[in-house]
Parts: sequence; C-alpha cells; structure tokens
Amino acid sequence: MVYLHRFLGQWLDKNHSSDKASIIRKALSIGSGVDEYLKQIEVRRRFTQAVNQGRYFYTVPKEVEIGDTRADRYYRLELKDYESVASNTVFYGNGTSIIVKALFEGKGEIVRIYEYETLEMLIDDLREEVAITISCLYKPCYLLASDFEEFQPKLELGKIYCHNPHAPRYRKPIAEVEI
Repeated sequence: MVYLHRFLGQWLDKNHSSDKASIIRKALSIGSGVDEYLKQIEVRRRFTQAVNQGRYFYTVPKEVEIGDTRADRYYRLELKDYESVASNTVFYGNGTSIIVKALFEGKGEIVRIYEYETLEMLIDDLREEVAITISCLYKPCYLLASDFEEFQPKLELGKIYCHNPHAPRYRKPIAEVEI
C-alpha cells in the first residue's frame, strides 16, 4: 500500500478505471487538477506505484466550521478570492490566528477549515503540502505565527524554513516560529 498526499488520493478516488495507463495519462494531462503535482519525480513515482498496485492511502484532517475552532488547536484555512489567483490561498496556524485571518481581515471567502490536534500534525501536513506544490506555478500557502506574522514556508534540503514575504532575505527555521 502506497501513501499519497490527500490531493492525489482524492483525485484517484474520483478517477477509477481498470486501464491503469489511462489513469496515468489523464493525471498527467494539463488541467487534470494534479498535473502540476506530478512534475516532481518522487511524487510521480509514488503515484504511479499506487495506480499500478491499485492500493493507496492518504490522511485527511477533520473538517470544521469557523465557529468550532479552538485556541488550543491548529488549523489549515482555505480562502477563495483572497489573492488574484485561480487556486485557494491556504493559511496554517493556531485557532486564534485563523479566526483573526478568516473573520476580521475581511478578505476572501472561507472554503474549508481542517483541524489538527497537535502542532506536529500541522507541521507534517504543511511539509507534505510544501513538498508537493513546490513545482506548481503558484499555489499560495502561508504560516501564521501566534503574533499574526505571516510567513511563506519553503523546503530547503528537507527542512521547512519560514520566509517573510515582505523581506525576502529574512528567513528562519520553522522551529523558531511560535505558532
């Protein structure tokens, strides 16, 4: 059984076929919804292995409403029309920073909110998202610190670093960001 990121697993759930080659061709075709993710060699290898085996799994955090968020939990917030891009803008952070971003900033429409019970679960999902979207043209993803400072997470030699979007040379390891 092959572990896939949820974007790929959910796409495979919707695109069943007994013809494995056609599934892979469909996935690689421009506009499939997952074609950008499959540009990375390792991601494509695992995806192809999952299709060939016909057995894969992925994890999906618990989906909640904005009114159900708690200060002691961690979240992934997807906002539509936050930036002038086709994809949703994603924010990772604690309950307080997510509520402030979603309700008080007044930009964008809430699409989904996922809840993580621990910071480690948030970081694992963030790492997977940054790794899989690194080859995409532009998929906005931000990390919110507990003081509401925004960072753009990037993988550098397998480690997540947080870059300040307004000061490109400013970066620090994720372990030094209070989330």
